[in-house]
Amino acid sequence: RAQITSHVAVPLLMFSSRPLLLLMHSHVLVVFLPLLVLDGHPARAISLVSRSESKLSANLSVWKDASSQCSEEEVCICPPGERWLLSSNMTVDGLKIQGVLKWDERAPKAVLRVGWLLVEEGGELKIGSADRPIGFHPSIQATIVIKQAASNKHPTLGDRFLNGRGGTIKMLGKPLERTWTLLSRPALKGSHELFLKHDPFDMGWSVGDEVGVATTSRGNSTKHRIVDIRPSTVEVYGRKVDEVLPRVIVLDTPVMSDHMGGFTEVEGHIFEAAAEVVNLERSIVITGERDDFYDDLEGFSTAMLDNGIMDVRYTRLEYCGKRDKLGQYCLHLHQLGKCPECVFQGNAVVDSQQVGITVHGSHQALVDQNTIWDARGAGIFTEDGNEM
Repeated sequence: RAQITSHVAVPLLMFSSRPLLLLMHSHVLVVFLPLLVLDGHPARAISLVSRSESKLSANLSVWKDASSQCSEEEVCICPPGERWLLSSNMTVDGLKIQGVLKWDERAPKAVLRVGWLLVEEGGELKIGSADRPIGFHPSIQATIVIKQAASNKHPTLGDRFLNGRGGTIKMLGKPLERTWTLLSRPALKGSHELFLKHDPFDMGWSVGDEVGVATTSRGNSTKHRIVDIRPSTVEVYGRKVDEVLPRVIVLDTPVMSDHMGGFTEVEGHIFEAAAEVVNLERSIVITGERDDFYDDLEGFSTAMLDNGIMDVRYTRLEYCGKRDKLGQYCLHLHQLGKCPECVFQGNAVVDSQQVGITVHGSHQALVDQNTIWDARGAGIFTEDGNEM
């Protein structure tokens, strides 16, 4: 009431000194004015609805509960003109979206489990938005699990895929200021503390995040969890008096080999020679059932086909790609022509049996700040070589 009063009631009071009657009913504020003549026209009762309350009211009347529409064994179809809201766990054999399926950004850790998912022409899959990405509300995560097999395969595409065919796919997770950085000083074998070039809090990194440390030797690149972020306990050479020590991330397990960091001198020249440290944590996760991932060398794939729009940001895709199978990549823009609305930004592709990101015959798309970890192929592939 205070918000509406500050913007609406004060100007109305200028029209009359007689009292107003205000009624609040079902989130609608109704202002009844005494009958006046203003510029020759009689004044009328005015109904004022705040924008957010109007949207909420519309949602209640338009959106259907997605999880109650189909059984687990069937191919579920969201028909044209319908709007489904996914607020709780949902399991189906296959899913066709011809209308709108929207993820409830307030639903804590909802899971969609499906053998395959296809967004057809005119359909929309919406998971998060620019002003309300998944993770905007604390402890919220959206997870899609692509099952190992579907009983009812798609007649041409088979199963284990999340594709669009002339539709729109938008997945917007919580942004990070940076998805990767460099070591600012060497990390020796057995170390739990990492000095980073950029402040972890400024990058948006948090305790609990999974990070990867790239090898700078013949050792292995390794994954770890951040268990603490705090000022260093190690004295830094050259530190000024009363200067706060830089923050470090503390790992759950030690690094298994030496990693270069900071600057090094070679024949009188100074070079930055440092291991990359990448953040692999995201608030949207697309994962595949992986019991056979390392045996049959197949995970799920994603693609946008037939002039659709695919906008995927700050999403983790893991156990994806199909080894030696053409077009079966973790993220794929396929023959879309000019698609300035297409975006792959800030994603983490983790454990792939194929190329991480492929752009094929698609132009003016944005591919930016993605991290590719342990892909059995190229990290980013422009297939024709003329993609702009």
